[in-house]
This record gives sequence, structure tokens and C-alpha cells, in this order.
Amino acid sequence: MTTAHNPTHTIQEQLGSHISIQLDYPITDGHGKQITEITIRRPKVKDLRKVAHESKGREDTPSIEMEISMLSRLTDLLPEDLDALDMADYTKIQEKAQEMMGKPTSQA
Repeated sequence: MTTAHNPTHTIQEQLGSHISIQLDYPITDGHGKQITEITIRRPKVKDLRKVAHESKGREDTPSIEMEISMLSRLTDLLPEDLDALDMADYTKIQEKAQEMMGKPTSQA
């Protein structure tokens, strides 16, 4: 979510716990801050449980809403911030999240 790498993010990337994704089309968050790069962390089982709990009792919840909820948790962005992403950037984030979960991406 930062515009510049800090040493902690660099170490986290080297450990594979976080990945930074440069946005082709920067967005402005709800606080007026421009976001040019998004850091996504590796998902944990607790993230899946939390998303599942949030949609419990709402079987009609679209899968995109669950995905946005998960990506919001992994990027520390609000769902409204994710809504502002260009589809090209969203697809990059989506593919990186799938890679981190061991799922094949469309490019694989």
C-alpha cells in the first residue's frame, strides 16, 4: 500500500511472506493518498475462516464479494479501495494471490 519500498517489506518479500505489486493505474484511497504499489501478504487459514464466517448464513453471497473480502484482508485495503482498481491491476493482484495459495493462474 506504500509508494516506496521500506526495509521490512524487502525482507518480507525475500522470505516470500509478502509480494509488492506495482500498479499500472494508480488509485487514490479514501484518505486522498495516492497508491502506486500494493503489498499482498500470504493468506492464512484464519483469513479463509474469517471470510467464510462473514458470509455465513448468506448462501447467495457472490464469490466476487468473498474474493474482495479476502483481498481486502491480504492487502489491508478497504473493499472500496479495491473497487477503484483498474481491471488490469486487479487481475495482477488476483493472480499473485492465487499463486500464493498454490493455485494455477491463467498464465500458467
